[in-house]
Amino acid sequence: MSSQTVGQKSFYGNAKAQNGKLYSYGTLVAGVVEGVFIRHWAGYSATTLRHVNAFRLSHELPKIVKSEWEAIEVCRG
Repeated sequence: MSSQTVGQKSFYGNAKAQNGKLYSYGTLVAGVVEGVFIRHWAGYSATTLRHVNAFRLSHELPKIVKSEWEAIEVCRG
């Protein structure tokens, strides 16, 4: 599911995680800071949620469903 390359992880080939940030198709989607999950992208797609869940699992956080994703406030900073 993921491959390790120089401090970077790739999820499903279309999402990359580096320095605690998840990029899906080149868009900053989410991050984890000191164990806290942060949502950066206001959109939703089933594919991106798969990327988010793989990223969350890699940070020992539980998977979430669409309604939980949509309930997370978007951080614009």
